[in-house]
Amino acid sequence: MTTHYDQSKADSFKNRMFGTIATSMLMTTIRLGHELGLFRDLVKSGPATSSELAKRTEVSSRHTYEWCLHAAANGILEYNETDDTFALPPEHATIMDSDEGLMAIICGLVENISYHYPLLKLAYQSDGGVFWGDMHGLSDATKGFFKPVYEQLMPEWIKLSPSLYKNMTTNGTKVADLGCGCGISTRSLASNFPNTTVVGIDFHDESIREARTEIDSHQLTNATARVVDSHCWIAKEEEESFDVITMFDCFHDMSDPEGVAVEAFKALKKGGMIFLIEPYSSKSDSTAAKLAIPTISVDCGFSACVCTPCGKIVPGKEGFGTTAGTDRYEALFNKVGFSSFETFGESVEDKQLNPTAQGARLMLVTK
Repeated sequence: MTTHYDQSKADSFKNRMFGTIATSMLMTTIRLGHELGLFRDLVKSGPATSSELAKRTEVSSRHTYEWCLHAAANGILEYNETDDTFALPPEHATIMDSDEGLMAIICGLVENISYHYPLLKLAYQSDGGVFWGDMHGLSDATKGFFKPVYEQLMPEWIKLSPSLYKNMTTNGTKVADLGCGCGISTRSLASNFPNTTVVGIDFHDESIREARTEIDSHQLTNATARVVDSHCWIAKEEEESFDVITMFDCFHDMSDPEGVAVEAFKALKKGGMIFLIEPYSSKSDSTAAKLAIPTISVDCGFSACVCTPCGKIVPGKEGFGTTAGTDRYEALFNKVGFSSFETFGESVEDKQLNPTAQGARLMLVTK
């Protein structure tokens, strides 16, 4: 059988791989610009030649020239041939001169890639996982990336569901924030909904230490944090005592999603709710549906290298991964015994508030 070889297809693929190499190297350049203060200086002091920028930031002039050239070649900086200067446009500065959002995740990924690759390779070979604490740099990266979401969008998203908002504003409401990580979500819940009592739950000891510091630094008396796994956190005397359980961008990482759902069912009162924020994906869990998602190239990259390995640390168990279809969530919670499952917020016209536009899914599960 003769197979037709399409040279134009081969050339197109080759160019795409070349672009992949360029993008990979650009991430390191971005991290250097952030951590050495090059972006911040261009925002504060304006356009500069590479030598001027190097002098202002006390960085090697020779290296800074190559850095400027690389950043300009990739459209981050703008070059003015008349006076030989480089500038950071204000439209770019909102991202590049920030310690949060995209900048945080870029820096964290660059730090993490080489560090945990041997562990990732071993996980693939042994059908095992990679412990979150061994994913060097990603704790700070996710903290910085999701901080604007938890502080600005999450309180507004809760208001999009009248039933959830009513529950969160009722005096004495008891909330468990599962997978709370460094405590940004726990602190935001406690600050924005002062009538609640919030308990942050996470299995990562170092993250919980940070969460307690986060709570203490804001002098919150209605929030605490404890180190315990989300599939076995509820004490006998706490069963059916919680009004709301939140899980923000973490359920898909958990190695025993059914166990987590069962534990949540035990913890909630009748009529209690689970509020999940998860990465945006298709309704169907089919491969074809997932591949049609505009953000799939990034989402499945996280799933293959971070989220799924994290969800495989318990032998015989595995997490959903970043791209699991919404139908899969609904089927799981129905199996456990919850009475209703709904998604909400997709029809909001304001793109800044619309969860889909922000790459998220909002799910509400009621006992």
